[in-house]
Amino acid sequence: MITHWNGAKWPPRKWQAAALPKIISHLKMGKNTIVSAIMGAGKSVLIAELVWVALHKIRDSTCIIVTAPRQNLVSLLAKTIADRVGEENVGKYYTYSKDTETKVIVCCNASAMALATTLTKKVVMLVGDEIHSTESESFKMAFELLKPACAVGFTATPYRSNEKESLSIWDDVAFRYEASDALREGVIVPWKLVHWDGG
Repeated sequence: MITHWNGAKWPPRKWQAAALPKIISHLKMGKNTIVSAIMGAGKSVLIAELVWVALHKIRDSTCIIVTAPRQNLVSLLAKTIADRVGEENVGKYYTYSKDTETKVIVCCNASAMALATTLTKKVVMLVGDEIHSTESESFKMAFELLKPACAVGFTATPYRSNEKESLSIWDDVAFRYEASDALREGVIVPWKLVHWDGG
């Protein structure tokens, strides 16, 4: 049996430990689910743990795709995930790298279509970071081609007024961690208004 967070570099925050079983439960129900958590709460650490759990259940002919909207996030997520699951298991697919043979592939949203037309493995799980950036026609087409068995998206802002940033791929919210929760638990510090004097 897999014990969540066993051997993890970073012990889970209270919200991360509470969110993980809820995410897994929603994925088992076949939902493309969302985790809504404020910036700075530690979404990437939770993503790494979710990938670690999923890696214990996949075969050699399958893979996990993690997407991010920008190249710098691809590199940061790949490092955070590799710290948890081992560098040998994590590859990147974007302008500067085209890894498709690893068990985990971290891909830039802009490269998702190219990956979808190149990849020969079955995608058992797709994890999207900053999913308000997944509404482009190109990404939605890539999602259809990749046909992930399950999908989970992370964002600080699941409800957007801009139609181009809506979340049509995603079904529901499995877990919500808002600013009031993070302030209460000391995960973020209270903001302070400081007037700029022009200096």
